[in-house]
Amino acid sequence: MKTTATLSHLLGQPLTVITGYVDLLSTSTREDDTREKLSIIKGQLELINRYMTDLRNIKEYKTIEFAGVTLLDIGSTPTKEDD
Repeated sequence: MKTTATLSHLLGQPLTVITGYVDLLSTSTREDDTREKLSIIKGQLELINRYMTDLRNIKEYKTIEFAGVTLLDIGSTPTKEDD
């Protein structure tokens, strides 16, 4: 449990910096294609942030089976919109 909280904290810091730079690039470019790509990146960063929040909120150790592999159940399930 301590490992998940530590990882969530440590990865959250660079995630915030990257998100900030994506926002700055989005507002500074005039190219629609570039803005669209940055929007996709921002969406994926938000998904990662949601997973990090789920890691921080783990209260008990649970696992799930997925494709023959045992994984830590962190609560979020990706939707088709997240792809």
